[in-house]
Amino acid sequence: MSAAGFVLGVGVSAQAIEIGAVVQRDYLGATAEGEEPQHPIYFANTVHAQELVKTGAKGATELEFLDATRLVVGPNGTVKLDEFVYDPASATGGGQLSLELGAFRYQSGELKNKENMKLVTPTATMTIRGTHLVIFVDGDGATEVNVLEGAVEVMACNAPSAISATAGQRVNVTAGCAASVAEVRPMPRDHVPTMPGSTDTPPEPDGPNGPEKPGESEQG
Repeated sequence: MSAAGFVLGVGVSAQAIEIGAVVQRDYLGATAEGEEPQHPIYFANTVHAQELVKTGAKGATELEFLDATRLVVGPNGTVKLDEFVYDPASATGGGQLSLELGAFRYQSGELKNKENMKLVTPTATMTIRGTHLVIFVDGDGATEVNVLEGAVEVMACNAPSAISATAGQRVNVTAGCAASVAEVRPMPRDHVPTMPGSTDTPPEPDGPNGPEKPGESEQG
């Protein structure tokens, strides 16, 4: 189901603009926190600008935004959904996602002016050029950007210019803001990403609607 099928772009307040939805059918422990207190997010739940989405040690989720851009958040992930706007009539818009910690898979959607979409980490700012990326953000802010398809420009901290990378390349930015380019890290193209060296594996799914909620058990 496409996030565009939901009522998006119209929120209950300026702080709660709906910008996408959860498209992962199996619940693996993801939560969101923003105008509402921290709460689980299940399949088809909408997500909002300024929300903080988190996954646990063995958690994961997948979000789809207004233009069908997709973001997979792996275990121990934290991402701030800063903003996302999209005009389907012209297929233009833009936004920003702050990847604070963890492993992420990003796949561009229908946005024509993709350069208006920014991915930000503690040490890097990425300008999208029509891209399939796998990104790792360590606890010290060090960032690794793997380009599986398309291209990206990576600005390390306050560097005067960006580094360009295309399919088959990765950009490494250290916690001290030193940047370098290397070959892409070998990885399956459709797996839930985990941090390099991690031994965490996703748990058995609870089902499409998540774990049983209080009051939902059968009455004896």
